[in-house]
Amino acid sequence: MSAHIKIDRLSVPVSLNISSKLNWVAVLFYIVLLLNFCLSWLITGLTGQLFRLGIVSTLLVFLLFFYKLIIDPVVITFIALAGVIFLSAFYNHSSGAELYQFLRHVIFSFSMYYVARVYIKAERVIQVMRFLYGIASIQLPIVLFQRIFYERLPANWTQYSVNVDFDFGTFPVNYDPALAFFLALLVAFLLFNPKSKLIIKNRWLTATWLTITVFLVNSQICHLIIAFIWVAYLFLHVNIKKIVIAIVIFMLVGSLVYLGSNYLGATTATATIDRLIKDWQEPDEEAVSYTHLTLPTKRIV
Repeated sequence: MSAHIKIDRLSVPVSLNISSKLNWVAVLFYIVLLLNFCLSWLITGLTGQLFRLGIVSTLLVFLLFFYKLIIDPVVITFIALAGVIFLSAFYNHSSGAELYQFLRHVIFSFSMYYVARVYIKAERVIQVMRFLYGIASIQLPIVLFQRIFYERLPANWTQYSVNVDFDFGTFPVNYDPALAFFLALLVAFLLFNPKSKLIIKNRWLTATWLTITVFLVNSQICHLIIAFIWVAYLFLHVNIKKIVIAIVIFMLVGSLVYLGSNYLGATTATATIDRLIKDWQEPDEEAVSYTHLTLPTKRIV
């Protein structure tokens, strides 16, 4: 596409590559989504090397050369968080490697926000949401596969995760809490946004499917979150038909979770609450240690 700009009676042709830039952003957007949330475990298993989100997020830095960075409250929050990490690293005399271990989370999160802000416009919301629900819908059979065949898979596929955390679907290794939270947000969108039926036709079936997946993933906090979402929905939209539907859904979910707790090692909602209280009082020595950004790079003497 081209246009002409008149400067002192001279017509100067100017090339406008807006559409081509958007095409490249679209390709980059979906490549990042596919690599990070669909192919990361596959890449880890095939190569034997742990897939890093930060490697892919560096691709998004090139967007800064084509799109102006707009300072908004989200960007300010990222800058403030990065500042806290630098100050903490300076105070604790942390090495560059230790600083990067925590700063990479901010870089990746900001990169994903930035590409989404650039690409997702009003006319693309339905397309992107359907793509995300497509990713969400395939998680249940993959989680079941991971739980059932953990002991039978080659070492390349299981070396970075223990049995209890081997239920992250197509997400990166040990990102089962991220998977469960992602699914819980999609369920909340289906239940509370009336326009969701324009995106997903069978929203009740989809919400049930995703809820079952959340309860099979070993993330106790997300078990409580998804339960709260359903309780809040019933409280705000109480009628006989929906109560009956909710009872049927919870009976189905409860049955599957009960079977999972006996045969696949998943935890029930009751056990979740008990384990949360027990873990708070007596931390499990074998639990996976997750990094926290509140006290980044703090050394343990």
